Amino acid sequence: MVSLARTWRALLVPAVAVSVAMSAAAWVISEVNGAGAFLDAVVNNPDGLRRLPDEVLADLSRPFYLAAVQITVVQIVGSLFIALAGHLAVRAQTEGGAPTAASVSRQAARRLPVGIGSALLAVLTVGILLGSGLLLWVNPILSVGTPNAASELVAALLLCVLVGPGIWAGVVLSMTAPVVAI
Repeated sequence: MVSLARTWRALLVPAVAVSVAMSAAAWVISEVNGAGAFLDAVVNNPDGLRRLPDEVLADLSRPFYLAAVQITVVQIVGSLFIALAGHLAVRAQTEGGAPTAASVSRQAARRLPVGIGSALLAVLTVGILLGSGLLLWVNPILSVGTPNAASELVAALLLCVLVGPGIWAGVVLSMTAPVVAI
């Protein structure tokens, strides 16, 4: 129990600091892009948005979607930093050391570029596998359809065979943060 307390003590400051920084960055991104105005219109005037032509609505919502993508990137990088810090603190603890917030943060910051690169590689690999599997699965379904029970069974089997490797790769590549931390 004492080792768990030491590990969490080392993680508390970096996790809180990064979480506060991510929240502040999300607010700044929303304000700079003007995403708050669209969100305000969605909440306070949904009927007015329903009456707008599609082109005008697309123009109004574009800053919101741009901000959502930017905030997602910030959240992913911050969460990756916290995950790396957690793995590094546990590693230091299991090696008999006493992890501190400063040492864990320093090591996590040093390994963050490698973590980002491995996360991008993992997302790309899984996306390619899932995308190609779904493309190979959807093509026969769209061209032939499912006229009988046998073709439905083949479609289900093809879905498992073609999408399965993408799911497997996603699970395997989810271990990139612990590997980068070690």
